[in-house]
Amino acid sequence: MSGTPASRTLTEHDIPALCDLMRQEPPGYLRDFFPFSGDEDFLASVRDAKRDVYIALSLGDELAGFAMLRGMDAGYERPSFGVYVSSGQAGRGLARFGLDRALETAHRIGASEVMLKVAPGNARARSIYDAAGFRLSGQCERTGHDVMIRKGTP
Repeated sequence: MSGTPASRTLTEHDIPALCDLMRQEPPGYLRDFFPFSGDEDFLASVRDAKRDVYIALSLGDELAGFAMLRGMDAGYERPSFGVYVSSGQAGRGLARFGLDRALETAHRIGASEVMLKVAPGNARARSIYDAAGFRLSGQCERTGHDVMIRKGTP
C-alpha cells in the first residue's frame, strides 16, 4: 500500500477492520498499546463518543490506523492522545500525521493542553512527541509509561 496520508472521522463501521489489523500484528508490536479492553470496548467507545474524537488514518484508500483524543467523555478537560499505525505502514509518517490532525482538533475544540503516555523505551514515538512540543510531566504508576504534556495547541 502506498499513497498520500489521509484522515477522516473514524466510525463504528471501521472497528472490525482495525481490530483485524491489530490481531495480525507480530508478537510484541502492541505490548504498550492498550487503550481498550477488547473489540466491544473499542466499538462502544467510538459509537458512544460525544466529545472524544477518533480519526481514521489511511495511506491510499486502505485503512492503516487511527488517532484519538479521549478522556473528555469521562469528564477530563485535558484530552489524552493515542495513535496506532499498523506495523506494515510504520515509518511512513502516519503517526506524526495523526498527531498533527489530533492537535488541530484539540485547538478547534478549545483544549489548552494535550496529554499522552509513551513507553520509556519507545524512542521513535518519543522523538515525534518531543519535536511536537510535548514535555515530560511524570510517570504513570499503573503502566510505568512516561506522561507527556503539550501546552497550547497549534
